[in-house]
Amino acid sequence: MAREKWVINLSDRFLMALSGGRMNCNYLPLVYSMYWNNVAPVVRDGQKSVFSHLGIELIQENANQKPHGSWMEEVLNRHQANDIVVFCDIDAFPLRKVCITLATERVDA
Repeated sequence: MAREKWVINLSDRFLMALSGGRMNCNYLPLVYSMYWNNVAPVVRDGQKSVFSHLGIELIQENANQKPHGSWMEEVLNRHQANDIVVFCDIDAFPLRKVCITLATERVDA
């Protein structure tokens, strides 16, 4: 039996679409971001700083030369079937905390 998992992939376009939403979600899932060795430290540090400022836990992982899909499957396999896992592009920065909470509420509904 295949395990059903909810995945939210936060690309630049998705973050922009959600940034104006309003909601009441108290649960914030872990947010994962992968990078390769060619990503400048200033990008990684900047992303981490923004997430920290917003109070959102971000886990950045170096998965150099690994296909994105393979890495995502590895991350999903670390979680329970009913967990909500958020993936964020390394160069995507949420404008407000509501970006993550709105996406979580939509999936958890």
